[in-house]
Amino acid sequence: MKILLLKEAKNHEDSKLIKNLATESCKHFNEVRGVKVGIADGSCCAAILLKNGIYRFGNSQAFDKDSDAPEKCACHAEQCALYVAKKESYYPHLFVELIPCNGAYKGHNCQEWIKENVILETGENEFYVWYLFTNPMDMKKFHKLKLDEQLKYIDNLFK
Repeated sequence: MKILLLKEAKNHEDSKLIKNLATESCKHFNEVRGVKVGIADGSCCAAILLKNGIYRFGNSQAFDKDSDAPEKCACHAEQCALYVAKKESYYPHLFVELIPCNGAYKGHNCQEWIKENVILETGENEFYVWYLFTNPMDMKKFHKLKLDEQLKYIDNLFK
């Protein structure tokens, strides 16, 4: 498994798919977790694309308001997204707004959880986790931007 900053994806052979994961995640945030539905800007979001073209999402704080979220989730966006996608065939890329935790926060270790739960298909040798921020405060600032500003921010990473 490789965990990389989103800006590093611009030269990846699947850069279009990776960029779409990030933009769909932003759109989903505005539908599900925006201030209009009473959920704080501190909710991290993740997205994965199924091979049938359907996106699956995970939210850290909004898991009880998101139709994709499982009833019992560890409240970590990447775990929720993979949980709802695990019975499906998906591309080997996951977008998450914050770098997956490594055990330092309350004993949660999403990096190990991902390694243990990702299912690679024949011919796929690596799973990629693309993240946007290392700092939750930067994510919260990003969430306060309007959708078109968020999408422009992501677009600029791929130029």
